[in-house]
Amino acid sequence: MRRVKTFISLVGEEFRLHFAFKRRYFFSTITTFVSNLIIMGGIILVSIPSTSYGYDVQAVLQKSNATRLIGFLYFFLGMSSLGLPEGAVSTARQLGTIDNLALSPLGLTGVIGAKFLPSYVGCLVETLIAVILLSLAFGLRVMWSFGPIVLNSVIAALGMLGLGYVLGGLTIRFKQLGLVKNLLFVLLFALGIMPMGYDSAEGLSRFAQFFPFTQGLIRTRHALLPESAGTISIPLWLFMGCSAALLCLGVLVFRRFERQSLRQGTLGSY
Repeated sequence: MRRVKTFISLVGEEFRLHFAFKRRYFFSTITTFVSNLIIMGGIILVSIPSTSYGYDVQAVLQKSNATRLIGFLYFFLGMSSLGLPEGAVSTARQLGTIDNLALSPLGLTGVIGAKFLPSYVGCLVETLIAVILLSLAFGLRVMWSFGPIVLNSVIAALGMLGLGYVLGGLTIRFKQLGLVKNLLFVLLFALGIMPMGYDSAEGLSRFAQFFPFTQGLIRTRHALLPESAGTISIPLWLFMGCSAALLCLGVLVFRRFERQSLRQGTLGSY
């Protein structure tokens, strides 16, 4: 019970620090937001249909751009959750606080878990504002409904956090895995902007549909885009189960590497 109270208190403190950082470095926050907005807008801009294509081709390209908006949202959320454990391990190692965090009541695993909700909320709000602005600017048809967005994205983000824990555990063991993390980011980006139609059962393997990131993306597109309604999708309970299983696996892997390195005295070494 004491650990639960400590965890809740730490989550509240992480929220306070997160928003204090945003206020303290407001210009940097705005610069990052505008940069991401320009990048997303540029990708959509190069796909804007010409009137010479004809109505049918224009309609298909507009639908494809609408799916990309949802993909952008999931890409940034997935990248934030996936990179959280590895980033926390690297930062704590550089600051020399990693051993103290590992010896705390929550352990390094719990400290990283407390950072998840503030990171998720901050990323969701910023990215959602950006994609809504882009949908209005380019006239893309999206039926914005925040319930499905929050429900599906938080389940998917927890699954990606589990994968991030695996990456963080491997970082503890092998010290530097920046290339692997960047390759995973590229994969998430490719999945996020894949053309419309590739999220159907015919275009995406059944195994890939059980992956929390792709399943959350599929379900959100079905909820927000009228053209995607009725497409095959796995049940919600199975989606939640796959995400929870990946999260538990990630925590177990991370804890094993954390305890092993702590016993050997190599947790803070490069």
